[in-house]
Amino acid sequence: MERFNRTVLDELLRAAFRQKYCESVDALQEDVNTWLKHYNEERTHQGYRNMGKLPIDTVTASVHNVRTEA
Repeated sequence: MERFNRTVLDELLRAAFRQKYCESVDALQEDVNTWLKHYNEERTHQGYRNMGKLPIDTVTASVHNVRTEA
């Protein structure tokens, strides 16, 4: 259950705010964008639905399946 409680707040923002001070919303947005790219496109997901695939691969496959069924 602990994995489900980890959020952007826990995994990104709290850690980032301890390490550096963002001078602007744009600087914070850059950090969020970098983290989201890593989270969705570069790290594997161990959840039972993704079975070690990248989250973006799961989304892409789902979109493909919906288009095929339509």
